Amino acid sequence: MNDNDELDPDEMIRRMIADMEEDLVEIEMRGSDYDARMAVLLSGAAPKHVDMDTAVKIDEAIFLPELGGVWTESLEFSIPSQTHSVKTLRNAIASGALGVERPHIKKQFLTRNLLKEYRESCRERPNPHISSSATLGNMPSLVKSRTKPSGAFTTDERELTRDAAKQTLKALKRR
Repeated sequence: MNDNDELDPDEMIRRMIADMEEDLVEIEMRGSDYDARMAVLLSGAAPKHVDMDTAVKIDEAIFLPELGGVWTESLEFSIPSQTHSVKTLRNAIASGALGVERPHIKKQFLTRNLLKEYRESCRERPNPHISSSATLGNMPSLVKSRTKPSGAFTTDERELTRDAAKQTLKALKRR
């Protein structure tokens, strides 16, 4: 270092104090984040971890994320599903659409995996749209005709149809 680049001891002390103050602010900020996280955990508003195969009562299953709910450590902070109710789940079980675990005769439990399978089975499968102007090569085999595609007229058929309509119109006008 050159003599010009050296800092005087007072300047070095001021810079060290400034660095320490920055570090102190950062430590305090981390501490406040920690305090906020602890407050959430202690209040019961933290999300509750439930494994995919953990048995859950039907009354609590409406808070699971597979149904669009939010289940927290304390039920007072939990948000139930907007699309499913306990009655909906019981009806799905009764119809056989939703599987259930029965460790005892009267007790019924669900798992996140069972709910996931149920939701997948409820999804509509898209029907392939067949255009009326589709060519025979693009049409499914059940729709193909050996003679002509449906809806196609020859010129002779159109003329016959038009002539028949004219005759019917004339007959109606004579009455």
